[in-house]
Amino acid sequence: MTTAPADSEKSNIQTNFHVVSTSAQPSPCSVEATITVEPSAAVPSATAPTVQSSNEAVIPKRRSRRTRWMMWMKLAIMLLIAGGLYLAVRKSLHLLDENDHGWNFQPWWLISATFVYTLSLFPSGLFYWLGMRGLGQHPSLYRSVRSYYIGHLGKYVPGKAMVPVLRAALVCGPRVTTAAAVAAVFLETLTWIASGAFWGVAYLIIAYRSAWQTQPWLLFAAVGVVVGAALPTLPPVFRFALTLLQKCFPRKAESLSSLKRLNFRTLGLGWICSSVVWWGMGAAYWLVLRSMNVGIDYFPISTLPFCMMTISLAISISFLILPLPGGLGLRETVIYALMTTVFFAGTTEPEIARSIAALSAVLFRLISLGGEVGVSVILYLIRPPRETMDETIR
Repeated sequence: MTTAPADSEKSNIQTNFHVVSTSAQPSPCSVEATITVEPSAAVPSATAPTVQSSNEAVIPKRRSRRTRWMMWMKLAIMLLIAGGLYLAVRKSLHLLDENDHGWNFQPWWLISATFVYTLSLFPSGLFYWLGMRGLGQHPSLYRSVRSYYIGHLGKYVPGKAMVPVLRAALVCGPRVTTAAAVAAVFLETLTWIASGAFWGVAYLIIAYRSAWQTQPWLLFAAVGVVVGAALPTLPPVFRFALTLLQKCFPRKAESLSSLKRLNFRTLGLGWICSSVVWWGMGAAYWLVLRSMNVGIDYFPISTLPFCMMTISLAISISFLILPLPGGLGLRETVIYALMTTVFFAGTTEPEIARSIAALSAVLFRLISLGGEVGVSVILYLIRPPRETMDETIR
């Protein structure tokens, strides 16, 4: 009959199933049939030698080398940051000793200044988060702000190259690409510097016309910072720069193409956030001046705009010299020049004026160092939860 082969195959399968499932002592024929029908069910012998492929042997070695390399890189970065912080503190304390004329400092004003300075940085951290979202990424707010604050320690390494390295390493993950994290660092930093130089120049021209005529280098330097920092952040220029990078790095063309979403709305939010930062830093500098206990007549609340102008110009102009760690030296020079030639212009006590100018610059450096290091340590210990995403961004 034509159905005989099918019936025979069905019978063999049933017999084999019975042998595998229930037979305690299978016959040689049934065992042979079982091995033929179900070869995958065979269990290798415990004494059989295990053959390891060459790829499986190489992968652990590569991982161990990469782990050691990352460990040494982290150690090198920590040493560079520690060295930069040490030099900054050492120089600041040296200047403090040179200009100490028996001032009776009030510590609560300095503590308040440290707190206000640290808090004033938050809007820039918020813009760092908004910038990455504007570039098509999806980071969490805490992870973004945490990487922003800790990244400030990288500016004390000569060249400031550690800033994007630290922030990208702390924020990258399934929701953020490395290219987007680095691009957002430059977007946030340049916007912050450009806005500071802009507001500083605007107030200097409006309120102290005679001052910038006697100190033209401040005006020209600040205008140069505004143009040089703001131009790359304009969306058309930003997209053009990405196009050039795509040609230089064709392997990263796809990831760079996704960053061309920057628009003027995101840039406008950046200018608003950065402006708040500068007014907060100006308030911190005003608290530093009040801590010197020279009297309210010297520094009433009406001097707050001048403090904002001084700090914004000092930090923005010091950004021009990239090798300087944190603008060390140049920032203090600009503060000293503005205080002595603008604020204390025509004073009858020039020695006291020079002492206040020098000491306030050094104290502002110390409270900024203390605030950045303190909040970085706290945020580093409070690690964010792991981020997951259905589709990993590459």
